[in-house]
Amino acid sequence: MFERIHSEDERGQVGIGTLIVFIAMVLVAAIAAGVLINTAGSLQSQASDTGSETQQAVANQIEVSHAVAENQFEWDASVTDPPGDLSNETQVNPVSIPGENVEDAAEYQINNEKTYNELRLSVKQSAGSDVIDLSSTTVQYTSGEESHTLSHESQVDNIGNTSSLGTNEGLEPFFVTTDAADRSTVETSLTETEDRVDVIIPLIGDETSDGGIGGTGWTDQQNQPTALEPGDSVSIQLVDQSGAEYTYGVTMPQTVDHPAEQPVVSV
Repeated sequence: MFERIHSEDERGQVGIGTLIVFIAMVLVAAIAAGVLINTAGSLQSQASDTGSETQQAVANQIEVSHAVAENQFEWDASVTDPPGDLSNETQVNPVSIPGENVEDAAEYQINNEKTYNELRLSVKQSAGSDVIDLSSTTVQYTSGEESHTLSHESQVDNIGNTSSLGTNEGLEPFFVTTDAADRSTVETSLTETEDRVDVIIPLIGDETSDGGIGGTGWTDQQNQPTALEPGDSVSIQLVDQSGAEYTYGVTMPQTVDHPAEQPVVSV
């Protein structure tokens, strides 16, 4: 049944051939094992990164604790009987837009008696969150008539030097952040759960005649949201540096008093 090998030379050749085949099989197995180990390591790393990102997206939440719309104006000292006339520039002084990088000449224009030119969201971090960098946060502002993606003022080119803008060129939409207890103090991070920071959205997209920038030479070409009026509804989506999203619905009251008597309304 089996062929018998009588020659020692033939026996040696068969043994060497078998050894070569064995070594080749070992090498193939080693290579295959290496590929499997590398693939498993890569998958484990990707799974770990995905898990970490998912955990951050779930845990690192920005929450809005309070929101108001405000009509920014200051009565001139000569006005002794408010409410007066908001459309009269001799009676109302403009109010500077806050922010560390915003040009000093940036001021809120005089609004008419129905519109509110600033939306202010008081935000905090959710329990268990890491530090939230608000300067890396974006805000998606959506209403029935317009949609804007706003960046923090520190990320907007030319915001401190609008004279470098070209003809009919406006700034990118922006928001500013300040300490909730002090409008003049810029704050860009949420470190502790008790921290409160105001996210301020200037609603100055109406042009100079109706709620935009005043006659300060800043720029009339604004890409900002327009001023809010009674009955308006807006969706605000905050997206932090980890990709975590928080959506807040803004609803203006159907009726408001004269802004001299009701300059701030909860929304």
